[in-house]
Amino acid sequence: MKQLLGFNGSDASLNALCALVLFMLPWAPPGYADPATEIDGTWTVVSVEYGGQKLDGFAGAKLTLERGVTSFTLPGGEVQRGTYKLDAGASPKRIDTTSDGKVEAPRGIYELQGQTLRMCFNQTGAPPPTQFRTAPGEPLLLMVVKRQPVEAPKPGSDAAGTAASAAFSGTRPFYMGFTAFPFDITIEAVTSTRQFVREHGDLICHHVEGVPWTEALRDELTPATMQRLRGDKKAMAFPGAKVYLALSPGRGELKPDDKSKAIPAELQGKLYDHPLVKQAYLTYCRRSIEFFRPDYLAIGIETNEMLDGGPLAWAAYTDLHRHVYQELKKDHPDLPIFASFTLHNLYKKRGAMLAAWKELMPYNDLVAVSYYPFFIGGPQRLGALDWLCEEFDAFDKPYAIAETNEAAQPTPFEFLGQKFNVPGSPQAQVEYYSKLLSLAGNRRFEFVVSFIHQDYDAMWAKIQAYSPSLFGVWRDCGLLDESGRARPVYELWRDYFRLPIER
Repeated sequence: MKQLLGFNGSDASLNALCALVLFMLPWAPPGYADPATEIDGTWTVVSVEYGGQKLDGFAGAKLTLERGVTSFTLPGGEVQRGTYKLDAGASPKRIDTTSDGKVEAPRGIYELQGQTLRMCFNQTGAPPPTQFRTAPGEPLLLMVVKRQPVEAPKPGSDAAGTAASAAFSGTRPFYMGFTAFPFDITIEAVTSTRQFVREHGDLICHHVEGVPWTEALRDELTPATMQRLRGDKKAMAFPGAKVYLALSPGRGELKPDDKSKAIPAELQGKLYDHPLVKQAYLTYCRRSIEFFRPDYLAIGIETNEMLDGGPLAWAAYTDLHRHVYQELKKDHPDLPIFASFTLHNLYKKRGAMLAAWKELMPYNDLVAVSYYPFFIGGPQRLGALDWLCEEFDAFDKPYAIAETNEAAQPTPFEFLGQKFNVPGSPQAQVEYYSKLLSLAGNRRFEFVVSFIHQDYDAMWAKIQAYSPSLFGVWRDCGLLDESGRARPVYELWRDYFRLPIER
């Protein structure tokens, strides 16, 4: 989050906090099963047995399990709702349930084998059964359900439904991923976040602000040093995932890495176009490629913001960018290399900012944007995506969304002494992601990265006393709310993600 606010590393408490959350907490083991999502989905009832007898009338009933909430639709159309709680670490695995309007709270066990789920409950709320069976005289219920196959969304379906306007034949040409920014400062939150990223994306974003300038200048970025500085981030990648690595030298001034030595005397006060800065940053990018083996590489993050620093600062950055791009392409001709820009500011300012960015486009292999539409608001927030294509189609380069989210509820914040209110609603999220993902399919984007997956109200409550108010702007943008409950946009994301990749 610091990179979005342009922090310069002066707030030691916030630096330490972000370092703890993003780099030091452990990665979930490969065999970890997230209790919140293990049996998520819609299931068709195969059989129901109670007290040793099979019960007729339930075949074909639908059971939906979604992050702790149940919906059971009987063949006649009656719907029963409730909640459930899992303990995937128990043996057998535990599932306890409630049903709206009923006092009983059945306690049970469950077993997932492929696409078949078995659940056995003690209907009285007494200790759960230990085996998947029933017997005469015992208040035990055994239910067997089969997961419903996911159908590819149909073109032109309702935008408030699942994959709206997916006019690309039931396949997905772009990768989907997250930055793995956690919703709280706990091991459990980081573990849950990274598990969600694994299960809902096929691309992982390593977002790294700041440079270990001393080690880079002296070419001391050995594998052991990179492991110390970046090891935990590398461990976030999962088998088969594409890797998007985003690096940045800073936002106008040289930004030091949180874990490395201070900026060396030789570089202090230097602009980006100084020969030693260019040498050090090129070395850092090369060592980062060797360490992360990325499929996509950004060598600058939201760099159009530097235009606000004046023409000299922008000229210095563009010189650095061109140099690093050209040198890296000699060794990695097939690696897409680029810098990202903020669409919301480019759209609002246009004019000189747009012209300056277009001058840099020959040294970008992708049109890569960060976009937070709530910074524009109104109908223009969707129109900005069309404007993007109108302005950049002429470069004939693929598009990519480097990071994005839309607000799910109004969020107050204060900036430069003025009070603001970010507009937002669940429907606004669905409208935006429907437009974005449909465009990404039809225009064959390279990837779409969502910044956060779950609201970080819990983290914000712990850090807001010593953090800028603007730091909380993004806290209500998750596909899940602060309690981990899915918003409508989650279904949209998941339905697109379930489409097979075809590139």
